[in-house]
Order: sequence, then C-alpha cells, then structure tokens
Amino acid sequence: MGGMDRERNEPVMGKNRAEDTTEQLPPDDSPLGQEPEAMRSGDDPGGTGEPPPAPAEEPAGNGGGLLEEARREWESEKKELTDRLLRQRADYENYKRIHRQELERSREDAVCDFIKALLPVLDNLERALGAAREEKDLPPAYTEGLELIYGQLLKLLEQEGVTGMVAEGKPFDPHYHHAVVRAEEGEGEPGIVAEELCRGYLYRDRVLRPAMVKVF
Repeated sequence: MGGMDRERNEPVMGKNRAEDTTEQLPPDDSPLGQEPEAMRSGDDPGGTGEPPPAPAEEPAGNGGGLLEEARREWESEKKELTDRLLRQRADYENYKRIHRQELERSREDAVCDFIKALLPVLDNLERALGAAREEKDLPPAYTEGLELIYGQLLKLLEQEGVTGMVAEGKPFDPHYHHAVVRAEEGEGEPGIVAEELCRGYLYRDRVLRPAMVKVF
C-alpha cells in the first residue's frame, strides 16, 4: 500500500509543480512583453498620436512662372550673345579695312620709292633728246629712237598714275614748287613761276618731286 500511495501522489506532485511554475512567470508588463509604443501609435514616430503632415504641394501656377523666368533669362542671354557677335563682326570688318589700307599704302610707298629712283634717268633721257634735236649732223634715226624710248617710258609711268606738273606761268605753291632762282624785279608779276628748270611729278595725289622753278 505504501507503494501504491507513492504512485498516486507522484502525478499530483507533478501537477502542483507545473502550477507553481506558471505562477512564477514574470508579469506581462515586462519590457519583453510590451508592444513598442511606436507600433501602437501607428505612423507617428513622436508618439503624439497625430498623423504626420502631408507634403506641401506647389501652387498650380508656379510651373508657368518658372517657364516665364527661364524664357526671360534665355532672351537676355540671346541678346547679349547677339550684341557680342555684332561687335566682333564690326571689329573684324574694321580690321580688314585697316589691313587693306595698310597694304595699299605699303604698295604706294614702294611704287613711289621706285619712281623717285627712276626720275633722274628720265631727266637724263630728256636732256639727251633735247641735245639730239639740236644736233644737225646726227642721223634722224638716233633722234627718233630716243623719242620712241622716251615716249614708252612716259606712257608706262602714266599707266601707274604718274603725271608731270606744269609749273611755268602758275602761281608759286611751296607744296608743288621749289624756288631755286629769283628773277629780277620788274620782269614779271611777283609770285608767278617764270621758268621751269626741272619738271616735277605727281603720283596720284602725292608729290613725288616738286618742280624746281625760277620765280618772279
């Protein structure tokens, strides 16, 4: 009987042991048993219980204002670039004009220097032709040959814009005449060229050499 009583009591003791274990569990308000406050309050991370504010919406007309501002900036930039292009084009045209003028001036200077060096040869040819015309014993072919050479040289100079000045009987002009002899008083009107001693020449509107004259 003692054995049977022990067998009957063992389950009872096990049950009592399980009940004691249940009673000894920690209460439900421990950190492990609590639901996070953020989860209970929904989407409110601050725990205020209010839903978060909705994102601010841009005014309906703001897109048009941005386009208008962009258009004004584009127009301003276009005007600035156009003005810059026009200024650069004008500067380039001025540069080309100045460059052409400098080239033309350089060419004229070179031609003038060459013709100035040639004028003494022309003077000697004129003197030789004058002496040949006065020489009676000289064959006419010599005089004709000198006249032909002299005429060809004058024609070539005229094609380049060189012209001889007529000074005799003209009022004296220091820009075109160089007085080397003064005539005696009473021979003519004062200030008038009495005689041309050496012909002067012009290249277009430039004086290559003033005429050497005798002045009353």
